[in-house]
Amino acid sequence: GVGRGNRIAHSRMPLFGRDHDPQPLTNRVERMFRAVVLPWAEHEALATRLEAASIEFVVAPVTRFAGRVGEQRTFFLKDPCGNFLEFKTLREPERLFESDLERYA
Repeated sequence: GVGRGNRIAHSRMPLFGRDHDPQPLTNRVERMFRAVVLPWAEHEALATRLEAASIEFVVAPVTRFAGRVGEQRTFFLKDPCGNFLEFKTLREPERLFESDLERYA
C-alpha cells in the first residue's frame, strides 16, 4: 500500500505556490519538481541531519494543514543540477493521492 516504503514522484503543477495551493509555500519553487515521500520519522531525521550539515533549503521544513486531513511536513532543496526536490511526509500516508482541496477553501 501507499503507507509502505518510500515513493518518488515527478510533479508538474501549473501554478504551484500561487493560486491553486491552499497554503502556498513559496514563489521560489519552480512549477516542475521531484518529490520524495518518506515515513514521518525518517523525514524528520533527514531534515535534522541536513540542518546540522548547514544544507541550504529553498523552503525550510514546515508543517502544512496541521490537525487537518492532509497534514504533512515538507521541505525543498535543489540538487547539484538545479532541479527542485521536495521531501514530504504525511501524518496519514494512506491519503497521499486524495484530492481534498475544496475542504481548504
